[in-house]
Amino acid sequence: MLAGNLGEPIRLKDVQLVGVSVTASQRGGQVSVYTKMALTSDDAMFYKIIGGMSGAIQGFAQVSGVGVSIERASTVLLVIKPDASAELWVDKAAMVVHQRLKRPGAMPGGTVFFESDVADVLAVEFPLAEIAPQDRILLILREGWRFALYFDLDRSNGDMDVSAAQRTMGALLRQMKYADLYAAVANNPLFDKIVSAGWFPFLEVMSGEFQMQTRMLDADLFLEQAEATLFSKFDDARIERMFERWMQRVHFRKKEVIMRSAVNAFKARDPVSVFKNTLTEIEGIMAEAYHRGQASTREEFGPCYINTSLIIATTQVRSSSPTQSSHSCVKPSRRTGRNSATRSQTTSAS
Repeated sequence: MLAGNLGEPIRLKDVQLVGVSVTASQRGGQVSVYTKMALTSDDAMFYKIIGGMSGAIQGFAQVSGVGVSIERASTVLLVIKPDASAELWVDKAAMVVHQRLKRPGAMPGGTVFFESDVADVLAVEFPLAEIAPQDRILLILREGWRFALYFDLDRSNGDMDVSAAQRTMGALLRQMKYADLYAAVANNPLFDKIVSAGWFPFLEVMSGEFQMQTRMLDADLFLEQAEATLFSKFDDARIERMFERWMQRVHFRKKEVIMRSAVNAFKARDPVSVFKNTLTEIEGIMAEAYHRGQASTREEFGPCYINTSLIIATTQVRSSSPTQSSHSCVKPSRRTGRNSATRSQTTSAS
C-alpha cells in the first residue's frame, strides 16, 4: 500500500440517521423518506438536502463533544456502525479512484500518469476506512466546483453491497469530472454543430482537446487552426499507443492486419485508405464487442452496467407496486439532472 490516511476519524455516538424526507407531512401522518440517494450539485434537490444533512452531521459531532465544520471540506465520509456509533472522516480518509487507462499494457505500482491517460472512472474506494456490509454510509465529495452526495442508510432489507456502492460513487465522480462534456452532448443545438463539423467526444480526445472544439463551436468561431493543432498532436508515437490499446481487445485483435494497414495509411497521410480500411470494419467490431460484452459486464457490474453518462447509479428499489423491478438503473432528467434515489414509507410520531 503506497498511501495512508491523513489522520484519525472523529468518533461519534448514537448517530440515528435514517434518510431524508421526500414530502411534508402533518403530525401523525405518513411521509416518504429517501433512504438511499446519489446526486450531484447539478441537481436542484442537492441544495435542498445538503444544508440539513451538513447540520445533522455537525450536530452529532457536537453531541459527542467534538466541534467540526464540513462546509469547506473536499471529502466527508460518515460510516455508521450497527450499534449507531460512527466514524466521521473529514479530508482524512485515503481515497482510491479506480480508473480505466488509455495506456496499453501492465502498469507497476508507483507509475506516474496524467489526466490525459484516463479513459474512464469506474469506482471510488476508501480502502483504509473500515466499511462493512452491515454499515450505513454517507459521502459528500467535491470535484472542481461541483459536489456529489451519496448515502445508503437503510439495512432493514439486508446488507449493503459495498462494491455496488463504490461503483455508484465512481459514477458520481465521473459525472462531475466530465460534466461539461455531458452538457455539450445533451445540448442539442451545440451537439448538432459538433456533428456537422465532423466531431464527436471520442475517447482519445476527451481530456481537454474535445472541450476546446466545443467551446469554439459554441462561440461560432472557425475551427481550422484548432483542428490543425489537434491533428499535429497525433504523431506516430500516439498512434502506436492507440493501436496497442486496441490490440488488447479480442475483437480488435481479430482485425489486426486490417487495422495495422489503416494505421500505416494514417501515418502516410492517405485518408482514403484509412476510411476504406476502417469504416468497413467498425460495424463488425462493435457488434462482436457488444455480444461478447453482455455476459461479462452483467457478471462484473450486476444488472446495470454503468457505461454511459446517463446511467448514474445501480440501486435496489423497494416499491409498494408488485410490478416494480427490484433492480433499477436511474437516468438523470435532461432538465434537472435528477439522479437515483430509494425511498420508503414511514409514519411520523404522533
